[in-house]
Amino acid sequence: MVNGTGFPNAADSLGSQNSVVLLFTVNAGSDTVVMFRIDKEDPCHPKMIGEPASTLGQFPISVAYSDSLRMLCVLNGGAEAGVACFNADPLNGLKNLGALRSLGNAIHETTPPSGPPGSAAEISFNPESSAVFVSLKGNAGAIPKQPGFILAWPVEHGQIGDESVVSQIADIEMDFGFAFLPGSRIFISDPSYGVSILEVGTDHEIVEEAHIVVNGSPRDSAAGKKENTKPMNRKSSVMSLSGAPHLPSDHLRGKSGSPCASSPSAFLLRDR
Repeated sequence: MVNGTGFPNAADSLGSQNSVVLLFTVNAGSDTVVMFRIDKEDPCHPKMIGEPASTLGQFPISVAYSDSLRMLCVLNGGAEAGVACFNADPLNGLKNLGALRSLGNAIHETTPPSGPPGSAAEISFNPESSAVFVSLKGNAGAIPKQPGFILAWPVEHGQIGDESVVSQIADIEMDFGFAFLPGSRIFISDPSYGVSILEVGTDHEIVEEAHIVVNGSPRDSAAGKKENTKPMNRKSSVMSLSGAPHLPSDHLRGKSGSPCASSPSAFLLRDR
């Protein structure tokens, strides 16, 4: 297995016993991302690893981590929008991996963002870490109407490409959070109607497989009692949109037994 620098991973001096819990947080005010180590015996006092790293853009809003690649990617959603990626070393911290990867013409924002319509939403690696995906909200009020985007940067030889595969799905308007389903599919939420199931092709292009209008959504109210679900091509399973892996409840207490009180606004917690 190669890491984000394109070279084989060095031996893990911390072993393979989930000895390290990593916490990544972004600071939209300073356009930085920080990596912390959490001691399971004292989780209320994270220790910063290395120094805060520039996200190379403006207003970072979402982070994604691949354990197999030991790579962190950050989505910037401001006027200088794009994706910055880093090698995440649990001993030395974050090392930048190239220039900011542009979102192209899929977004035109301000700092801070003026959305939600037309703003950046979320970033995530797929389960195989063969690509990193970004969702960008559409703008139903624009003239002409602007559907939402999904961008995918393929991973080759342990490195994320500079150019993205851009998919624009006509029926998606305000795509927010998403999670991967079995069989190269994506479960994505959209408050304007409900949820969609998307299919990811071998070339990372994306098409909508199912469009599900949820009762009580704006689209459902406008449609009255009309049929609210497009037929699906095949059966699908639904998984919990938990956002990020988490520690068991007993690990969220300090040595004194009292729960940790801090609540970062944007973070990703990974147990290695």
